[in-house]
Amino acid sequence: MFRQAITIFQAQKLNLSLLNKLNSYNIKVVLKDKPCYQDYKMIHNSFLHIHPDNLSILVASYPELFKASHQNSKMYLNDLNMVSAGEFNRLKFNGPLVFDANNNLLANNDLTISRLLSNHDPMAHNHINLHNLVHPHRAEFADLF
Repeated sequence: MFRQAITIFQAQKLNLSLLNKLNSYNIKVVLKDKPCYQDYKMIHNSFLHIHPDNLSILVASYPELFKASHQNSKMYLNDLNMVSAGEFNRLKFNGPLVFDANNNLLANNDLTISRLLSNHDPMAHNHINLHNLVHPHRAEFADLF
């Protein structure tokens, strides 16, 4: 069976309880010190518009990415500029950063990791009976009959 890959970027030793939690899912865990520029480009171009937490997680991992003039205000996607490879390599990385390329999700704490892992839990999707589902267009017109 195919194992989806989740990459964890963490400079220090990884929390053992997190590794045990990840091993209970059908995923392959890849450990790296910090994201490379290609990872950053993929996150910037493909992840940030998928889930609202992705932006705040990226900014928490790289606080210098967010424009200095907006430090105490609300973050918007347009305020986050793409940086060059040289600039990116000079940025300070604050791990951990968990990277799920299959679902375009980022995580950095217990709450966001649980959200990310819910996409990999085979039991979470087994409770739906497909024969009882009603297409939204049919449900919309059900009251007419």
